[in-house]
Parts: sequence; structure tokens; C-alpha cells
Amino acid sequence: MEWTFAGQGPVGMSLCPRFCHCPLHGLHPAVRVEKSMASETPNPPEGSTILLHENSAQRLVIVIPPGGRRGRALGWFAVFWLLITTAIACGFFFAEKPGGKQLILLTLFFGAFYAVGVGMIVAWFRMRFTQVMLAVQPNLLSIQRSLAGRKKFTELELGEGAHAQLEESYEQNNEPVYRVAVYGVNDRKECFGTALEVAEKEWLVTVINQFLNWDGGLYGEEALARAASIETNSILQDGISDLEEHSSITQRPPELCPEDLPPDSRVRIDSFDAHDLAISYPVAVPLIFRAIGTPFLAFFCVFWYGVVGTMAVGILKSQELNLFTIAMLAFLSIFVIVGLMPLGMLLALWFGRVTIRVNRDKLTGGVGVGWFRKRLSVSTDSVTDIGIGSAITLNPKESGDRRRPSATKSRGVILDSTERKIPLTFSDDDTFNNEVAGLVRYQLELLGARLKEPQRFAVDESD
Repeated sequence: MEWTFAGQGPVGMSLCPRFCHCPLHGLHPAVRVEKSMASETPNPPEGSTILLHENSAQRLVIVIPPGGRRGRALGWFAVFWLLITTAIACGFFFAEKPGGKQLILLTLFFGAFYAVGVGMIVAWFRMRFTQVMLAVQPNLLSIQRSLAGRKKFTELELGEGAHAQLEESYEQNNEPVYRVAVYGVNDRKECFGTALEVAEKEWLVTVINQFLNWDGGLYGEEALARAASIETNSILQDGISDLEEHSSITQRPPELCPEDLPPDSRVRIDSFDAHDLAISYPVAVPLIFRAIGTPFLAFFCVFWYGVVGTMAVGILKSQELNLFTIAMLAFLSIFVIVGLMPLGMLLALWFGRVTIRVNRDKLTGGVGVGWFRKRLSVSTDSVTDIGIGSAITLNPKESGDRRRPSATKSRGVILDSTERKIPLTFSDDDTFNNEVAGLVRYQLELLGARLKEPQRFAVDESD
């Protein structure tokens, strides 16, 4: 295994942190990793940009480039937050034209919201553009963080019992987001990697603990399990890959030709031929969610577009049509686009459908309505099994004790592949599950996929 740098490579002019004090791109173009250690260390997850620079008995060096999906999500949320704050603030300042104490109070009020938004932008910037270099030695952890040309260096003394684990950093949509924590002497710790994917964080914990000869688990006492809360009939939530180790197929219905689908089935055949199958079914939203969500989202959409429309009319009436007016209207169009998000959620409550398309290249699932749809796909060649089973969803906070996560079983159709496991339905209706699983199995086998043999009854897992 070799590491190579070419000129101003991905690490640029970063210095090797207190190892040899030379630029990384100035190292020998082929720095070998010790075979004795490298042969036992797993490679970084597929698609990861993490670089394993050195792995020997004396030192472990890892480079974590900037970026990460979590960082992008936080950035978009911050923009959304600031846009909403700006829209409401403009309504107060331009419509009411406050003065004196009222102006001061409104400025302080909206200033607090802007402070929160700016704080999220700063956090996003740090997560998005900070490069981290780790050097683990038997008695010392060295971390160099580089951001906008500035470098920060920290050290952690390691001793007996030093180890790495995943611990909760913050919550996003009521789900924990984890970071890598390395514990050293006197329970001191250094944390990093919040913006990385779960698989990348687990890989970092694994290789660091392997170097430190620690055989503990991935998660600490306060993070015994990953949260993978999946909403009813949603096959496309970001945490869906967390079900991989907690899902089991116990029944494999036989294939079902689309022409044999009963006319009263909830499943609809949108298109079908030898190379492509597209099916869909309505999202089963509980009545309580519709009763609560509909008036809230409807009020929000009316208020949002009412404010935007009022501002647009005010601009058109108060000024002549010129370049400045066009620029202001173009700016308002951003708020029109942002408002499409709650509008899409409102439409999905009543008209949302789950779509599944299978062709020679990939299997794609989507949930939503029209253009307001979220999608997830796996390559057709990676599919290994499909059937009915129970997906276990871990809820660490439900019991009120972070150390005692509870589990909820959701029955439905599960698609298994070498890339991930995907729940295609969440339903206790066996007839409905048999139809979805049978249709997808039929098309996969038609395309030449090698699946486990269908079986109507529960599989005896003791065999």
C-alpha cells in the first residue's frame, strides 16, 4: 500500500504536525505503510475521502479533508432560517415603519434570530472547510486543524485504557448526530469528525482502537445504539442505513407478474415492460398527523406567500419597472422557492405516494408528490434478497434514559443489497406486502438478478 502526493495535492502545504515539520507534499512520493499493520487494518469506507497516510507499529497518521453531508445540511438550514427571519422582519420594518423605542425593540428581537442564523453559518463554515490531521502514537494523540490558512494544534496524553468511541454531539430532527471522541489520561478527551458519515466515524474508531489495542465497542455508555427513527412508509430518510444490522427477512413471497395484480390492490402499475417496472402506492399517513399538520402547514403557507405577495405588490406600486425593481423581485423569488418546501409537505399529507422503479441499472424509491419527492437508489446488480420481515428501529431517548435505548419493530417489505438495506413498506397488511415484494422480485428476476429462493413461511433461523 502506497501513499502519494503530487504537487499541491489534497493536503496542500499543511505541515506534518510535530512529526518532521516538513510540508506533506514535500515527502517522498511513495511513503509505504508498514505491511504488518496495514494488512490487518480495514480500508476507509467506499466513497470516503479520508486518507490513511501512515499505519505502523509506532504511529498512525490520518488526514480528514474538509466537507461532509452533515455540514451541507446545517448550511442549508441556516440559509433557510435567515430567509424566514428576513421575510418576517421586512414585513414589520417596511409595512409598519416603526420608530423610537419600537424600532429598538424590533431590532433587538430580530437581532437575536439573526445571531442564531449567523452562528449556524459559522458552524457550517468550520465543518465544511476545516481539514483535520490525526497522529496517534502509543502515548500521544496529536491533532492539527487547518481553516482558512490558520492552524490549531492540540495534544492529548494517552495512557492505559486510552480508546476512541462515538458519542452524541447534538441532535438533528430529534436524532442524535455522533462525533469521534478519543479518551486519554485523567478522562481528558479530544473530539472531531462530527460532519463525517456514520460509516467513516465507525472506521476511525475501529482503526484508532486497533492501534491502541482496545477491544471495546464503537459506542460509549451514553450512545449504546444509533438512532434510526423512520417515519411511517418513509423509505428515504437519511438514517435508513442504520437499519442494516437490525433488519431480518423472515418470509419471501413468490414473484408476482404485474398482469396478475388484483384490480382492487392498493398498488398501482405505472409502467411495465421487459426492461423497466414502475409501481406506486399511497402513503398511509395517520389521521392524527393530517389533523394536526394540515391546518399548521396551510396557515404557514398562506402567511408566507401572503407576506411575499404583499412585498412584491408594494415594490411594483412604489417604483417604476427598472433594473432595481427587477433585482428586488428576483430576490423575492428566493422566498417563493423556499415556501415550496412546506407546500410540498402539505400536499404529501393528502396526495403523497411511494414510487418504486426497477430497471437494468438501478432500483429507485421515492416518496412525496409530483416534483416534491425525495429519492434513494441502489444498483440492481447489488440486490441480493427481498422479502417480508421486521426492521428494528432504535429509540435511545424514548425511555427517558440515554443508557437504555428502546426498540420498535416495524413489519414490512425489506430489500437487501450489498450497498444497504431499504424498507420498501411499513405495513402489517400481508396481502399488500406480498404484492409489493412479489412485483419487485418478478422484475429483478426478469433482469437476471440472483435472489434467495422465495418461501411463504417463516425461515427457521436456527438452521
